[in-house]
Amino acid sequence: MMTGRCGLGAALAVALAVGGATAAASGPGRAAQVAVAAPDAAPAIVLHTPRDGGTYASPLPVDIDFEAGDGAAIDLDSLKVTVVTHTLIGDLTFDITAEVSPYVSAGGIRAKGARIPAGEHTVTISVADTLQRQAEQSLTITVRDERASAD
Repeated sequence: MMTGRCGLGAALAVALAVGGATAAASGPGRAAQVAVAAPDAAPAIVLHTPRDGGTYASPLPVDIDFEAGDGAAIDLDSLKVTVVTHTLIGDLTFDITAEVSPYVSAGGIRAKGARIPAGEHTVTISVADTLQRQAEQSLTITVRDERASAD
């Protein structure tokens, strides 16, 4: 496995999910995949878009909410985001935490038009709260090669 840093990181990193059990939910005008946090549980993330297992065209919107457990806040210094891009020659792993930081707040990750290269990508995020409770989850998405379909 090759490891490195890449400019594609900012867009890829925002396609992720963290938390415990997953349940379907809906908010005003948008469906959500909810990572439910039990009392005294690790932080959770509510993933509105993209969804695990989804196929998308780039650029795509990213809308993810962080939720801390009772008595804590999200510790943004603990955030780590990695991307594994699956290629014909093997998997390439990138730590893209720094590239994602402009899109991150204590409330979550937001990007209007994340440009993500075509291919299959597994994004993993880990985050802790101020009580050092840690959560980690992976999300795999496929990005269509729009140029190939235009030929």
